[in-house]
Amino acid sequence: MSDGSYKDTYGTAAWVITSPITSHSLSGQVIVPGSMDTHSSYRSELAGIYSSILISVKLCKFFDVQGGQITLACDSQSALDSVLRNNKCTPVDAPCFDLLGAIHCLCSSSNIQWIPFHVKGHQDEHHPAQELSDLEILNITMDKSAKGFMPTARSLP
Repeated sequence: MSDGSYKDTYGTAAWVITSPITSHSLSGQVIVPGSMDTHSSYRSELAGIYSSILISVKLCKFFDVQGGQITLACDSQSALDSVLRNNKCTPVDAPCFDLLGAIHCLCSSSNIQWIPFHVKGHQDEHHPAQELSDLEILNITMDKSAKGFMPTARSLP
């Protein structure tokens, strides 16, 4: 699960890798790369997706995982479509070409089958926690994490 946050020409993202079998998880936050004029909520979502895929690929390499499936969940349908459902070459003038190219390279270089899953965002505004799925709860957690990281990230070089 990943989620991005964008405010005032600045972006952050948060991601978590978890297993449905165990209670183990690994999570992190990132500052979205790029100049202020390239930032957008879409770019923040892509940065979260890139980070979660990169860590997953590195873990698979470290543990010599030769195949399998990973569900890549996100609340941005357009980011998921760009990343996993549109595996054609990304035009050089496409928005966020750098991140999309890096993501496509990671996905194509791994033996993992990536399963896109769209999660409707901000469900905590409409439903009590007990009515939400595990992925919806993870999305809320990543949204808060990305937003909460913003003040710290802005103060970093």
